Formats: sequence, C-alpha cells, structure tokens
Amino acid sequence: MSDHDMKMTRIIKIIECLAAAVTGVLAVVVFLADRGLRERAAADPMTLLLFLLVWAAVLILFLTNWLDFRQRRKEARAVSVLRDAAYMDHLTGMPNRAGFDYAMEEKLSAEDLKDAGAFLYRLRNIRAVNTSNGTEAGDELLSSFSRMFRDIGSRYGYTARNGGNEFLAVLPQCTEEKRAAFDKDLQEALDAYNEEHPAIQIEAVHTACRNSELGFTRLPELVRAVYGRFREEYGDL
Repeated sequence: MSDHDMKMTRIIKIIECLAAAVTGVLAVVVFLADRGLRERAAADPMTLLLFLLVWAAVLILFLTNWLDFRQRRKEARAVSVLRDAAYMDHLTGMPNRAGFDYAMEEKLSAEDLKDAGAFLYRLRNIRAVNTSNGTEAGDELLSSFSRMFRDIGSRYGYTARNGGNEFLAVLPQCTEEKRAAFDKDLQEALDAYNEEHPAIQIEAVHTACRNSELGFTRLPELVRAVYGRFREEYGDL
C-alpha cells in the first residue's frame, strides 16, 4: 500500500469514528431531551431495549474503528521506520542508493530524463584520513561533505550517498549553464570548507553526463554511463 493510500485509509477511519461518536451523542441527547420518548421507553421495555441496542451498536462501531485506526497508525509508523532503515543513510541523513532509485521512480518523469544530468562525486582521501586520524574524523569529513552536497544539490535536483565515499546527483533539465552553476556552487563551498579546516581537507573529484547527449530512456543507464566516464577519467580511484 502506498503512502497516499495509507493516509487516505487513516482519514476515512477518523471520519467513521467521528460519525459514530456524533451519532451516539445525538442519540443520548435526543433521548434525554424528548420527555415523550423517555415515557414510552419507561412504559414499553421493548422500546427501551431497542434504543439501548442501537446505542450499543453505535458504541461498538466507534470502538472498533478507533482500535483499527490506532493499529493502522502503529503499522504506518513501523513502515516508516523500516523504510528509513532501508532507504536512508544514517551517517549523513541522505537517501542511500535504494532510496534514491525509489524516489526517482516517483519524481523523475520520462520527459525529465531526456535532459537530465548525472553527477558522480568521490572523496579520494577518506581512506587516508581514516588511517591517519581515525574513523571518527573520516565520518566527520563524509558528514560535512554530505551537508554541502545535499544543500546545494537540492537547489538543482536530487542527491544521494551512493555508498562508501561516493555521492550521486541527478539534475532535471540539465543545461550546460545549470551544470556549470552546480559545479561552481559546490566548488566554492568546498573551497570555503577547506580554508576553514586546513588540517583535514575534503579532496573530491567528480564527473558528469548529460542525457541530452546520450539519449538514454532509463535512469540506470545514465548512472552506468557516468560511472563509466568516471573510470575513464580516474581509473579505480
């Protein structure tokens, strides 16, 4: 069930609970306000029994819908936790590759893909930092880069941590001007960070592919192309 379907189901359950509660309250109010109805109920046990049965049915309807709503809310929270575990990178707070692919299926249309650009960034000094300064320093470097990559990338398109020291961005309608602007903004952020942190700097290399030059019809093909170009430019870095 999609997020939209789950949300609509919860809304329907809330409406049903409210309807049952209002109906039950109105039944009690009418019974207490109508003296004739009370007298008939007192004189005829069947009338009183019928009223009590109707009110009990409404109460049961309310309780069953309320319990069902609470159960569905628990399930929705569990699904959210599992989805975060499956689709989010917990060190950086960015989507991982699985989360990125899932989001792209929802957000990137075939028309968007025609002019999309794919960017692959790799931090080449993470292993050296981990060895010389410890994994905490390496994690801090990854987190710092991910923040600027996510913040700047969100202005242009979609970003993810692809795993390890790799980061991926896809920019819809990626003209040459948009590509240059993204590169420039990220490079300026990197330069500013490295100026403030001369002891442990971020060393990032990257490459990019524009689908307007390649004509792929599926995003995985464009991602494979940017990986291929990266290997051509940097080898097994």
